[in-house]
Amino acid sequence: MKLISAACVAWIAIYSISGHAQMQQVSLQVELDIFSGRPNPVWELTAPQATEFMARFQMLQSIEKPPSGANGLGYRGFVVRPAAGVLNGFDEVRVYRGVAVAREGNRAKAFTDPERVLERQLLSSSRDHIPEPILQDLEREIMR
Repeated sequence: MKLISAACVAWIAIYSISGHAQMQQVSLQVELDIFSGRPNPVWELTAPQATEFMARFQMLQSIEKPPSGANGLGYRGFVVRPAAGVLNGFDEVRVYRGVAVAREGNRAKAFTDPERVLERQLLSSSRDHIPEPILQDLEREIMR
């Protein structure tokens, strides 16, 4: 099943890059929304990671109403923003607890990610950018 899923993602990425779909090649910046009172960790996805993120994001099914945002202290999700321009028509995408909420100004559109695939991908991309104790806490939070 994983092999089929990986093949589908690769096909969508290749199909999209070739100009047959509306996917843009953009540089994507990720912010781990976790701290209060100090700066959150921020890093850039590599080109293959950005392509994979975009392909997987485009595969998500939209849902009627965006859930209320992540509030409180601690982990509040990953926020993905294009370094310049827009991300598939949106300014940012917040990925948190199996939902991706894409925003453009005051407009929001929610997508379901029940397997938390995007969140797991972003967690994997964070390994060289966040301290190990925080990474371990995130793994416990996301993998449950």
